[in-house]
Amino acid sequence: MVIATILLTVLGVGLGLILNAQQAARGFPASGGQDTAPVDAGESRTPCRPETQQAAARAGVPGVLVQVLKVVTKSSTVWICEDSRGRYYYHANRGGEDAPWVENKTALFLNGVQRNGDTYTVTVADGTQFSVNRQRLLILHADGRREEQPAV
Repeated sequence: MVIATILLTVLGVGLGLILNAQQAARGFPASGGQDTAPVDAGESRTPCRPETQQAAARAGVPGVLVQVLKVVTKSSTVWICEDSRGRYYYHANRGGEDAPWVENKTALFLNGVQRNGDTYTVTVADGTQFSVNRQRLLILHADGRREEQPAV
């Protein structure tokens, strides 16, 4: 009985090490049970700002978000972040990254972002649409106004 227990323990540990190595080879670092973001071979992924991680946690998003796009305009900075499941999130701060962060006043965190090529778009409940790519931030307001902020 003792020998069987030892053999099963050794097999279990060995299998766990093999699965962990296979997962790491596919771009998923060893997680120890945490939800982590996939990493492309040869690509370093930067975690999103602490303010974004905190907003995501409050919204029930598990794990660490990584930055896929950062766009600076004259009046704001926008980050597009991705979770380990490939879902995208929008986080912007009026005044830029060094301005005070007050969620839902100067900062806006949104989930449900859709990617179409190099453009990320999200529509909020009132119908306002935010669309961002490397060249610009485009806000289509619910009342029909169009606000385009070029990247600087």
